[in-house]
Amino acid sequence: MYRVRLGGKGDVAATHVIWRQTRGLPLIPSPLVYENLLYTVRRGIVATFNVESGKLLREERLRLRQALGEFDASPVAGDGKIYLVSQEGVVSVLKAGAGWQVLSTADLGERAEATPAIAGGRVYIRSEHTLYCFGKR
Repeated sequence: MYRVRLGGKGDVAATHVIWRQTRGLPLIPSPLVYENLLYTVRRGIVATFNVESGKLLREERLRLRQALGEFDASPVAGDGKIYLVSQEGVVSVLKAGAGWQVLSTADLGERAEATPAIAGGRVYIRSEHTLYCFGKR
């Protein structure tokens, strides 16, 4: 994973790479940038990086409700929260920030591999057989 300064021509490896991270990166889910922090999830381990410097701020395994498996779904964010969905269908909601904390977890009871969608103040999560909609009434 690289942060690269725009505007270069030709080989810019020595002049435009601001930082790079090569350890512990996810294979399928995309990283998430939210409120000037970068989040990754791999094998139940959530890592948070400073966007400007690339410095690792926190790296910790999710331990609640068996959210320890693989993640194909990319993390999404809204309303100060990060939403993660494991392949096993465990949804974890984190309070966003460098010192993130788990606010809640829920087991959907079936596999889930699609990235959640956020629209109209609701979070939509598609599992193997069901489309869930979470939000205020």
